[in-house]
Amino acid sequence: MRIWALLLVWALTAAKLCAAEPIATLPYRIDYDGAIVVDATINGKGPYDFMIDTGATLTFVFENAAADQNFQPTGGAQIRVLGLVRTGLLPPYRLGDIALGGAILPDHVGVIVPDWSNAMRTPQGVIGLDFLKKYAVYFNHDQSTMSIYPAGGLPAALREQLKTVDLYGDDFKSASQMLYVTDASAGAQNLKLILDLGASTTLVNYAVIEKLYEGTITFSPGGSRIDARINDIFGDKKNAKALRLRTIRAGRARWRDRIVLVYDPPIFNALGVRSRPYGLLGADLLIDRDFALDIASHKLFVAPRPGRRS
Repeated sequence: MRIWALLLVWALTAAKLCAAEPIATLPYRIDYDGAIVVDATINGKGPYDFMIDTGATLTFVFENAAADQNFQPTGGAQIRVLGLVRTGLLPPYRLGDIALGGAILPDHVGVIVPDWSNAMRTPQGVIGLDFLKKYAVYFNHDQSTMSIYPAGGLPAALREQLKTVDLYGDDFKSASQMLYVTDASAGAQNLKLILDLGASTTLVNYAVIEKLYEGTITFSPGGSRIDARINDIFGDKKNAKALRLRTIRAGRARWRDRIVLVYDPPIFNALGVRSRPYGLLGADLLIDRDFALDIASHKLFVAPRPGRRS
């Protein structure tokens, strides 16, 4: 009996250790003006630069990747693509197997999106929510690595070291595609933030500012990086402003003294939230620290500040 008990304990311990092992660990870098970028393969060929984008409901490629592959149209109905600047319908293509190490989106049907304009460098593709829902991912800032686990499989010891931000899915009725939102506050104003790692700068709409401030608003000088980002994304420097916020809170996570963009992007019209206090939680709030994301469990985990997990 004792031998069987010991074997059972050993088996359970081994299973726990195996469950804690990631499917893949690969380097990531910050590139393309603030995006989280990893190497991916398409049908075994690569590597290609893919951005991690929780604001994209679909994994897709850009035209420059299509020029290096032989994607075939499926002939199916056009697919609606949500984007920060605009939304639109695009024809579906059979892209095949898109892989980050051992984490694979097999036989994927996606779209081909035009390369960026305004002389911006364009990556080869975007890893969207359809991929991320299948996995949980942990970004180690000091090592610049992204570890990929099965959905719901982040090690408990890791989760306990980070601050939890609850997410919930919202299809915004007319959008018909699920994005992930958290309840947050900017100063004393409550708002909702869409988790959008494809946005390199956190953004709030004018509805937030109208409720947060009375009288004249003093916007921060944008600086070359913010001004360039406004021009590159929106082509609308006149209406997009930079504002310094003392605090931003989401769940148990908090950020101090942050500059955000204030703008009403076209996607907010498509989602029907332009007149409500809304924003985008961008990559800039996360890339200076450890964080983890488990879309299937509706959780974002954030280190309290750079260099600290707890």
